[in-house]
Amino acid sequence: RKARSNARIGQGAFRDEVLDIWNDTCPVTNVAVPELLIASHIVSWALSDDEEKIDGYNGLPLSPNADKLFDKGLISFADEGAILISPALPIATLNALGISEKTKIAGLTNEHAFYLNRHREIYGF
Repeated sequence: RKARSNARIGQGAFRDEVLDIWNDTCPVTNVAVPELLIASHIVSWALSDDEEKIDGYNGLPLSPNADKLFDKGLISFADEGAILISPALPIATLNALGISEKTKIAGLTNEHAFYLNRHREIYGF
């Protein structure tokens, strides 16, 4: 029980740090309502070590559509922010979810690049 409690505390701090780094805004959709954003791990909780689980640079504050696509490995991002799209995701579906195939997120750091490289490796980008 204590481990679960500590994990929840860490997740709250993780979320706060992710939102702070990104000024409470989804870098993909520009949604700026924190209540609608998910602090999505770039490298999943299951594949992260204890430090990575709570590192705010291992996260992006994503709107639900972007979060689901990212979490399922249907999109990723190059180090400079250009969206990468899985061949399994039709562009029409991406667009129907309100995301352009020309999306480029700004504000990525070298710390994000470390995690994004792993995300791309995991999902075959």
